[in-house]
Amino acid sequence: MADKRTYAQRAETIKRAVSKRRKNVRTPAIEYLGGRGQNCILICANCHREAHAGITQLPAETSE
Repeated sequence: MADKRTYAQRAETIKRAVSKRRKNVRTPAIEYLGGRGQNCILICANCHREAHAGITQLPAETSE
């Protein structure tokens, strides 16, 4: 019988899926805006709320 996946493997699979989905959403959005969205970043709703509330800060390289 094959070994079952561990929680760490599941987490990595989800991270890869989210990364792939972000690329599939961001690229057409930038093309729709005519390339003007290069300074934008895509974050989830929870992170967006935390950033606006001042709970978390975006890394320096993303907020330039």
